[in-house]
Amino acid sequence: MKIAILGPISSTGISSYLNEPPPPDFPHGTSGAPLMGTLIGALLNRGHQVCAITYGGWATQHNKPIGLKGTNFEFYCVPVRQHSVRPKNGHIGRILDLYAYERRTVCKLLTAVKPDFVHAHWTYDFGMAAIDSGLPYLVTAHDDPVAVLKLFKNGYRFGRYLMARSVLKRAKALSAVSGYLQSRLLNLAKAPIEVIPNPLDRRFLDASSPKTVPSASKEHRFVSVINGWGKMKNADSALLAFSLIRKQRKDVTYHLFGSDFQPGGRAQRWAEAEGLTEGLEFRGPVPHVQLIEELKAASIMLHPSRIESCPMGIAEAMALGLPVVGGCDSGGVAWMIADGGLTVDINRPEEIAKAALQLISDDALYQQCSKAATKRVQQFAPEVVITQYEALYQRVLEEKIGSLLPEYAIRE
Repeated sequence: MKIAILGPISSTGISSYLNEPPPPDFPHGTSGAPLMGTLIGALLNRGHQVCAITYGGWATQHNKPIGLKGTNFEFYCVPVRQHSVRPKNGHIGRILDLYAYERRTVCKLLTAVKPDFVHAHWTYDFGMAAIDSGLPYLVTAHDDPVAVLKLFKNGYRFGRYLMARSVLKRAKALSAVSGYLQSRLLNLAKAPIEVIPNPLDRRFLDASSPKTVPSASKEHRFVSVINGWGKMKNADSALLAFSLIRKQRKDVTYHLFGSDFQPGGRAQRWAEAEGLTEGLEFRGPVPHVQLIEELKAASIMLHPSRIESCPMGIAEAMALGLPVVGGCDSGGVAWMIADGGLTVDINRPEEIAKAALQLISDDALYQQCSKAATKRVQQFAPEVVITQYEALYQRVLEEKIGSLLPEYAIRE
């Protein structure tokens, strides 16, 4: 089957599937969702042809999508308008018409590449394009637009909210990446919503090994993988919690990875202004190969995010046996962690600190959580997730054909 994947896809994340590395001037694509590369690789491994479509390069009046090829694989970057509101290069801001220019370009590209099926990720512009294409499709929801709008009360997010409402109302085939998200969207959607989680990069599953009990370690590394400093990610609560931990345990350090957490980045500047730098290591973004080794050397992950649907950073840590301290009311976080760690009110730094100290002070509890973590993430293995998606694709195709049979009968 030839499957078009629409969503935020980085050129780096799919470069291994190309015949040649992207040239230096090729767009970087859309970063922030490594799971898309994992999904594409899993589909290719199952023998499907894949056409991946994302945004890349600033739109002028007459430019067109550009693409690269691999074995059974095509990758296209569709030009996107540079500003959300302000005009640029003969275009109005993209949120003012709800990404209409980008959606039209994606639909034209789908007509040209002729996929058998379209799988769009996120219930926004890519979801709208999939529906408008007229092809059999599935839209996968990754977040709750109502919750996001409450956290980011601005015109851009309101426009995104309107797009999501349109997609959920019109879509005939929907999935969500967690049961939590399914429950949040049911009242907005007209179609049933199937739960299929995000796929976990197999490199993390293959690198799994038993963890050393805390009492056998001379030092303990806490770790967080957080992309972006802001209200939703809530990293300041984790930093405040660690300052409480350091008052009791000097044998603990805290290593922070991700954008805005590099040396000199926003997180470090905030910590310096608050006088909370003791024991902190700001590491920033690192390649997955390095991240695996960093997580293997850690003892516990702190995940302070206020809301996430199916957080793969947690799954990556759990695959390597790390217990996780996360939010008890943070969307799909508690569902993801299950028995693989402890869940608390992440808005209270003292609760984060108490849970982390409990884990490194109790060998039996630590081992119990570590073993449960590695067992839990097996259901996110890419081959398990792809099997579920393939079954749903087939069901959508059968329903599409069934809906056309009366028309064929009339023609005959």
